[in-house]
Order: sequence, then structure tokens, then C-alpha cells
Amino acid sequence: GVTLQGPKVLRSVDVDMNAMTDVVPSLAIAALFAKGTTTLRRIAHMQYKECRRIDVLCSELQKTGAVISKIDGGLSIQGQVSLTAARCETYRDHRMAMAFSILGTQIPGLEVVNPACVKKTFPSFYETLLACVP
Repeated sequence: GVTLQGPKVLRSVDVDMNAMTDVVPSLAIAALFAKGTTTLRRIAHMQYKECRRIDVLCSELQKTGAVISKIDGGLSIQGQVSLTAARCETYRDHRMAMAFSILGTQIPGLEVVNPACVKKTFPSFYETLLACVP
């Protein structure tokens, strides 16, 4: 297993994510809890994955009150805003389901539509996630 330990306060980043766009949905979730504005750059090709991932991150996270917007080829995410439960659509995209499920550990009542689509790449995702949440 892997154990990660970070600072008491997450800080925003400005990062080129071109070589690792599969991490963008999870990093976008972490950015919601960071101090400052996170900028994820060079991710335009994410629009051509299982769903239009940039659009989906914006639309679904905005339902929770997140301040997230598209910028030229990327995303801007304001951290530490008040978030509330919402119904987040996954569009049958396993990465959206995993990211929104991680967010659900921090927002009681958040609903993830079609969470079972994670079986495509990580069948034991929910068991692993539950083992990490106190």
C-alpha cells in the first residue's frame, strides 16, 4: 500500500498536466480544498475521452457550489469555497465516478450517478476507498 501525508493546509498549484491528464479529475477535487486558485494547464485533449471531461468537471462541480471554470486549454479552480451536496452525473466515465466519489467523502449527501462504471478500470475502487476513509 501507499500512505500519503501532506501539510495541514493544502496550497493551490499552477501546473502543466498534459502528460498526466488521467490525474486531473482527482487533482481538481483536491484543489477544491486548497488555499488559493489552482490552474491546470494543457488538458484540452481531455474533451475527447469517455466524456467531455473538462465540461463535465465544470458542470458537475458547479452543482456543489465549486468555483471552477474553463480557461484556455485548462481549468481554474478556486479553493476553500463552501460546498454542498448535489447529484453528480458521471456520464458512465470511470474517472468522473472515482473523482466524485472521493469528493463524496467530504460532502455528506453527495450523490454519484452510476458509480459502478468504475469497474472498467478499478473494480475494487469502493472497497479501497472505504478502507482509506476514517
